Amino acid sequence: MVRGTVFLSAFLLTACGPRFPSIQPVQAGEAKLSGPDGNVSFISLLSEKPVSLVFFGYTHCPDFCPATMHRLGETVAALSDSQKAKLTVIFISVDPARDTPRIAADYARKFHPMIRGYTGDSKEIASMLRLYRRLDVVPDVANGKPYLVDHTTSILWFENQKHSKNIPASFVVSDLLADLKQVL
Repeated sequence: MVRGTVFLSAFLLTACGPRFPSIQPVQAGEAKLSGPDGNVSFISLLSEKPVSLVFFGYTHCPDFCPATMHRLGETVAALSDSQKAKLTVIFISVDPARDTPRIAADYARKFHPMIRGYTGDSKEIASMLRLYRRLDVVPDVANGKPYLVDHTTSILWFENQKHSKNIPASFVVSDLLADLKQVL
C-alpha cells in the first residue's frame, strides 16, 4: 500500500509540475532585427513582457515551421486576455534572402495576430543562432534555385530576458498552456 501511495504521489506531482524542464539560463544577447516598421532591438522585444516565446524558422518551410506556428497560434488563442498581456511571441526568419521584414510579419500574423515576425541581417541572425545553440544551415542561394533550410525546430522560452527553456516543436498545446499558466 505504501509503495502504491508513493508512486501515485510522484505521478501527481509530475503531472502538476512544469512539462518542459528548465535549462541553465542564458542572458539574452543583443541583435538588431528588421520588422515591417523598421529596425528593433531583440532585447527591447524581450523587455516588453515577462515571458517571451521565440521561434526561428522560415516562411518557405514545408513542414515543421507551419505546424509549429499553428500550434503556437492555438496556444495564444487559448490564453485569457490578462495572460496574453504578459506574453510576447516572436517568429524570426533565418532566411533573409527570401523573407523580407513584411513577409516574415505577415507569415507570423497568419497564425495569430499577436505573433510578431522579424528577420535581420544574416550575420545578426547567425550570431543569435550561435548564442542560443541553434543549428541552421542556409545553402548558397546564388544559383537562384529553390532550396530548403536545415534548422533547429525548438522554441526558446525567455523569462526576464533569460533563455530558460527549450520547447520541442512537437509540443502538445495543452502542455505548453499548462506551463505558461503557471507563470502568467
